[in-house]
Amino acid sequence: MAGSIDPRFAAPSVVSLSLAGKVALVKGGTDGAGPAIVRRLAKQGADVVVTHSGNPGRARFIAAEVGTYGRRSLAIEADGAAPDDLAVAIGRTVAAFGRLDFVVDAADGDSEAADLPSVIASLAAEGRIPSDCCRQL
Repeated sequence: MAGSIDPRFAAPSVVSLSLAGKVALVKGGTDGAGPAIVRRLAKQGADVVVTHSGNPGRARFIAAEVGTYGRRSLAIEADGAAPDDLAVAIGRTVAAFGRLDFVVDAADGDSEAADLPSVIASLAAEGRIPSDCCRQL
């Protein structure tokens, strides 16, 4: 039939993943792809923590956008390449929301912290963050 698409070649439908009840920390949530990631997570039901390095106004603006989706948010200043800052950000997230389910690395140029799961595992092993806060990584 002219004009119809053979179902074998049709584009797959977009899957909508529910993140209701989850808490995400977006490292570098103010620049590059970060704001879009923050919005998508909130739209899908997650509470979102936005980290930034030196732009608190932008971070507060992006965190406020999370509220337009009916979700909670928090903006935290943290150098994405510094494990100490990451430990503080994770600690503040757990204190504010009672949990942290996953971390998204949207920061640009953090070559020193490229292995985020290893950094988080080390912080947990050292007792600097709760050992079970990121068990889904």
